[in-house]
Amino acid sequence: MNGLALVGLVAVLLFLRQPLLVILLSAAGEISLEAPICLAADDDPTSRALFATTRDLGIAAGAPRLDVTGIVLTERPETAQTVAGRVGTAGCPVVAWIGGSEALGTLLAALDEPPDVVGTSRLKTDDGLLLAAPGLFTGCACADVTLSTDERLQRFVHDFQADGGSPPGPYAVEGYDAGRLLIGLVAEGAGTRRGVAAALEEARRFVGLDGSYRFARDGSRAPEPLSVGHWRATGSRWLPVEAAGVVPAD
Repeated sequence: MNGLALVGLVAVLLFLRQPLLVILLSAAGEISLEAPICLAADDDPTSRALFATTRDLGIAAGAPRLDVTGIVLTERPETAQTVAGRVGTAGCPVVAWIGGSEALGTLLAALDEPPDVVGTSRLKTDDGLLLAAPGLFTGCACADVTLSTDERLQRFVHDFQADGGSPPGPYAVEGYDAGRLLIGLVAEGAGTRRGVAAALEEARRFVGLDGSYRFARDGSRAPEPLSVGHWRATGSRWLPVEAAGVVPAD
């Protein structure tokens, strides 16, 4: 089973967000639903919540088979041995990992033959590149401008790396845009918390670094198609596997 098939095999169970369903659909012709998926996570509160939801929905789905192998506790590295034993017994060709790179590294070190890993966007970091997995993939419905040839985006990547020591990670562009939006509102006269809230209620469109944002009347993001991408750890870089596609708005 190749890397694209592995990404498709676990994405719907791992992320549980409509944009990433397209990854599953795009690889459907290469997926063997007989292969089990091992689900594991670290003990970050967000990871635990997503792990529980993924477990429940994955078991209910029935296929592909989901083997719940447990949670690696960051302060108790011996728990990685327990989870690794379950992964080995299950014989999963891929681990669906919910969490960061530290606990995953402990888990992979405890496995005699580490499987491929598909993880959440938290893995798309410099530390994630150091993990000893034969195939390490991550997916995200977020902007990735690290390889852009656009001069504006190249300047953003340069300045971001100069300030922080590493290239922009997942949602860095979106975070930058959110900050620019708020600073712009204050600069235009919304000098109090109430003033900012009122200005946000009136906002309908904002031109960001790599695209535009539209807002509904209640202040939420307006439904619109979202681009989805996934990446593989390759040497010292996260390289896009392919454009995963676009899914329609709800």
